[in-house]
This record gives sequence, C-alpha cells and structure tokens, in this order.
Amino acid sequence: MFDIIKEIQNNTFNNKKINFEYNFNNTESVFVYANKNRISQVVSNLISNSIKFIQNDGVISIRIDKIQKAKNDGNGSKIAVVEIKDTGIGIDKEIIAKLFTKFTTKSFRGQV
Repeated sequence: MFDIIKEIQNNTFNNKKINFEYNFNNTESVFVYANKNRISQVVSNLISNSIKFIQNDGVISIRIDKIQKAKNDGNGSKIAVVEIKDTGIGIDKEIIAKLFTKFTTKSFRGQV
C-alpha cells in the first residue's frame, strides 16, 4: 500500500499544490488477509478522488493504524484502519447514503 501512495504522490496534479501528510501508527507488522490488487485499487481511487476535488491548493492526510478490536473476553482481534482525508469540496449530501453503490456520482466531469 505504501508503494501506491508514493507513486501517486510523485505524479503531477495539473499545477495543483497538494501536500501529503502521513500518520502511520503501529504499522511495523500489519498483515491484512485481502485481495492485494483490489485493496490497492480502492486506496488509489480514494486518493485520486481527493486530488480531483481539491481546487488549487490542499492537503491529503493518510492515516494507517492497527487497533485492537474489543471483545468481551479481552482477546479481540486486531484490525487495520486506513483513513484518507482531504481539504477538497467534500461529498454532496445527496449521495452520502448511496456512496458505495455502483455508478453513484454527482460529478460534473465526464470521461472522454
């Protein structure tokens, strides 16, 4: 995942001035059992969307953390948390409820 973040950061952003902030806590031994390509695609899409909706100058903050999931017996499993925040225009309130359904958009930009 770190490779994806670095690769995106090294790209140009159409004269936008974007600063990346990192907060990687407890990540020295984070192993996630998941499809690497799909997780990479999700992270890449989230960062790309952040870049797309930052007007000219902005910040993208990326936090990765490993936390203990609470359980009644005290032996909770550990989960990885990936959080991407930006200073862009935000998500329209109309689509928040449908955000993770297929083909949801309120974008005024189409693909050519």
